[in-house]
Amino acid sequence: NDEYHTYCLNPPLQCVPEGDFFCDKCKRIHIAKDDDGLDSLVSALPPAYTSRFGEIVWAAGGVGFGWWPACVYDPRLTVGGARQLARKNLGKRHLIYFFECNEAPFTVLGDNRLTKWEDGFIEEYDLGKVAKSGGKNRFTHFERALQVAQLEHGRPIEMRMDWNHQEVVPLPKIVKQKQPSNLPLEQLQTKRQKQSPSLKRSTSSTSLLQNIAAVNRKNLDAAIDSLNNRGEANAIEQLEDGILVCKILRRLPAGRECNAATQGMEFSNNLGFVTLPSRQSATFAAIRRAVESDLDDDMLPPIGKKRWRFYVPKLGPMSVKQEGKLGAALEFLKSTTDDTQLGDGTASNPLKIILMDV
Repeated sequence: NDEYHTYCLNPPLQCVPEGDFFCDKCKRIHIAKDDDGLDSLVSALPPAYTSRFGEIVWAAGGVGFGWWPACVYDPRLTVGGARQLARKNLGKRHLIYFFECNEAPFTVLGDNRLTKWEDGFIEEYDLGKVAKSGGKNRFTHFERALQVAQLEHGRPIEMRMDWNHQEVVPLPKIVKQKQPSNLPLEQLQTKRQKQSPSLKRSTSSTSLLQNIAAVNRKNLDAAIDSLNNRGEANAIEQLEDGILVCKILRRLPAGRECNAATQGMEFSNNLGFVTLPSRQSATFAAIRRAVESDLDDDMLPPIGKKRWRFYVPKLGPMSVKQEGKLGAALEFLKSTTDDTQLGDGTASNPLKIILMDV
């Protein structure tokens, strides 16, 4: 519930209506409830979860798809199988709508399988390298998905995905956007020295939305049936490897209290950060070399930079001999915990690397 001027509504009202008034979006929520209590359950969720509804993101689409343009979907606007799937995962994982994946548009993913829209351009997800390797048809779908996601990203959040919520699909005017409005793209293009092929593509608004309008409220049940073959999202594929950004933290000294819920993921001070060329292949030994070469001596533990070890939450100290034997650091650490504070190695969510005094 909220207050609006009559002329601020979409569409605007000529006069103040008598009795209760619901906008088109709220009407759909009330119609979709089906007395299953979902509306009450969503209302009780923390804002950190519900505030992502309507957010345009990059979602891990699995083998052959890679990071794909998607939307964090409000479960109250769904029916049938999608609604049931969202209900089972409320508060734990988000209901995700993949643009241009008409056969199986919905799945559920945790925050660690989602990347902010602007950050995806920094990581060059907009180039669709994995989709391109899957063939011309898949890359064409990726290009369309990217353009639709750009359109939705430029709209007010309360208006996003309206074409997928209505029985009769409207065709809103598309304003061609070369890049997201709040990303420093001039700097990004200078760095890359090229423009994404998907952003050069010209597509008419009518054909674009007609292509994506095939999935609407009437056939969500059929679409959700195909989720059985999707399973969990897969790890980042080789073609989407990038720079590993590590945030270097020092473990709390012995005897200091630590939140048991984080299993040692709270620290007394931040020592700085280092970067390595590859998220997939960077080992702990490589991270040690980067720490010792890139950080100033006074940033490391005071007993001397040669006398420290890596600390793995829930497992303990790591020996120097193990540093080169455990494989990729990011993959190893992700296998030891599901704590989202660990990070994924990107600039916006760096991998937390813990040092301890010896």
